[in-house]
Amino acid sequence: MDFRMGDPVIPWTYGLGKIVRLEERAFSGEKTLYYVVQIRDLTIWVPGDGKVMSRLRSPTPEGEFSKEFAILSGPGEFLPDDWLERKTLLVEELSDG
Repeated sequence: MDFRMGDPVIPWTYGLGKIVRLEERAFSGEKTLYYVVQIRDLTIWVPGDGKVMSRLRSPTPEGEFSKEFAILSGPGEFLPDDWLERKTLLVEELSDG
């Protein structure tokens, strides 16, 4: 997906932000396009390489948000009582974003 300057985006870790500019930077002799994202008083540079979709996403459209709200307000799933089993399960769930 190609993002443009001014697009609202959500970096997976930081929350809602806005692309303020596109920059080309060179590291180790390789030039790479970066999305410069402003999130409140924080500015981050997100590489626009093949992994950009695992780093940035567009906000959920209003029509789809109600579906997700229904999921979030539904009953939760039970987690194992054993802490090690619970930790392993949660790490697996979080590994795919």
